[in-house]
Amino acid sequence: MTNTIKKLKLSITILILSFSYNTLSAQGVTIDEGSYKWIAELPKPVKSRSILPPSASLENYAPSVIDQTGTPMCASFALSTIHTMNYARNNNIRNIEEIDKNRFSPSFLYYLFKDENTKGMSPFEGIAFMSEFGLPFANDVESDIFFPFAERRIENCYPYNKNDLLNDIKKGSQYVLELNSIKSCGELKEFGKQKIFIVNHDILKSELSAGNPCLLGASFGPDFFEKEQEFCYSETEGKSVGIGHAMVIVAYDDDKYGGSYKILNSYGKDWGCDGYTWIKYKDLTLLDGYIISFNGKDTYKKSDKKEIDNFLNEIYAESDRTLEFIDDCKEELNNDSNDIYDQVMNLCKTVLAPKYDIQDKEDTDEFCECFSIKLIAEYYVATIFEEETTEERMNELSHECYIEFLSK
Repeated sequence: MTNTIKKLKLSITILILSFSYNTLSAQGVTIDEGSYKWIAELPKPVKSRSILPPSASLENYAPSVIDQTGTPMCASFALSTIHTMNYARNNNIRNIEEIDKNRFSPSFLYYLFKDENTKGMSPFEGIAFMSEFGLPFANDVESDIFFPFAERRIENCYPYNKNDLLNDIKKGSQYVLELNSIKSCGELKEFGKQKIFIVNHDILKSELSAGNPCLLGASFGPDFFEKEQEFCYSETEGKSVGIGHAMVIVAYDDDKYGGSYKILNSYGKDWGCDGYTWIKYKDLTLLDGYIISFNGKDTYKKSDKKEIDNFLNEIYAESDRTLEFIDDCKEELNNDSNDIYDQVMNLCKTVLAPKYDIQDKEDTDEFCECFSIKLIAEYYVATIFEEETTEERMNELSHECYIEFLSK
């Protein structure tokens, strides 16, 4: 895929998110009452008595930056990145090629736990699974044929059968998330009806200096997602209104911009500074979200396939989800234009259609097809003439399609 097409996809994604963020509760990571209840039940953080170093970094254990652009897979990507980093640290693997060889699947949890309504997922379902069976390796799941290492979407085309799924899980089950290691790096407080997570910077820095990368799940304003960043740092753009996103905190430095955390995102190396950004301590103190840390451990044994099968059956019995296998896979046209169209359609269905209260599937498809074709054509023309497609213009396009929809 060319850089132009990648830029187009990212720009359209950001444009839609920017247009709709005032009505969007989450895009990729679910931040809801269930999340806050789970956080509140974690042990209360204890202030570290040790003197913390002025800086600490786990970047040497991080895998290569990957790109989730156009998909709501941030929680799945972030959890797999932390699991990979913990595995690399516990096995003293610092060579990035070796780290990538032992990378855990970035999209597997999304395949299992995506919410069909919001298209995002709750990290806590993933954490529960990881504490029992870890994660399959990317080489066994995506390999070189599925996103983000290729264009094809895994949630439509994986696995080949139930036995294939169980085998992949079994291979990765020797290394699991250590449930007792989970720590909340702050406390949840209620101010009227508003819940705010107050970050404990001593706890957060203590976890990082101890070698534990941290999961950041919170709401950010749309400007946070812009590719270009001056001085390689980002502002969180507010606490109670924004777009839900999950990332990984990999470092801190008391001298960087007056004190900042280094964040690994999942928007590719073209975003921020080689895929990373810095957020100042003061901008990461009050969150509509949470920060947690956890470690991994080697069980020195692989889980029994029957045990895995029983666990999966329990999960799906308690929800409306169904497992899909390769027979259900819809062949996708492997070309750039179709890929962009799919991304815009997906974002329209999850963001714009609900904004206009369009709920019927056929109506949603009709409205979003109109909007997607108009937006892509508009953006291509604007790009050729070096013009900008504004939010106001997007608003006009969506209203045009809505009027057309109503008149039929």
